[in-house]
Amino acid sequence: LDIYPNPSNGKFIIDRGKIIMHGNVEIINAFGEKIYEQNFSDESKIEINISTAINGIYFVKVYDGKNYFFKKIVLVQN
Repeated sequence: LDIYPNPSNGKFIIDRGKIIMHGNVEIINAFGEKIYEQNFSDESKIEINISTAINGIYFVKVYDGKNYFFKKIVLVQN
């Protein structure tokens, strides 16, 4: 699971590397609150836009129908 660019201004790509038939992505802040959720299907790359969120560290949780994947993303807006 790759996320780029990281750090990000709030717009970034999640690249799973292979097509996921169906799944879900969640963005969670440092307090454990879900700030974003999106379902997807038949995609290997998912475009995310959380540019309205404040600067900080966020956790990306991707579920591909079988497994969960977690990554960290840093949001830095100028």
